[in-house]
Amino acid sequence: MNLDVNWLQFKGGGLELFLTLVLGLVGLAALLYSLVKIRAGQVVEYFIFLVVLVASGIGVVYARNLFVIFALWEIAALA
Repeated sequence: MNLDVNWLQFKGGGLELFLTLVLGLVGLAALLYSLVKIRAGQVVEYFIFLVVLVASGIGVVYARNLFVIFALWEIAALA
């Protein structure tokens, strides 16, 4: 059984690493600010969606296919 997954390609360079750093720092800042202002036990869904938003944003940065970009963008929009 040969599974061809060439359509699912991720590639990175200097700009991608910079954008990953920016998205990661903004996500971390939002997470730390939220931990101070919101009690973690009350709104676990908020933290889950925040992590999903940051992860899908980083995925969009590294995606090299329009379908993958669109799918990750929609996940970010849902989050």
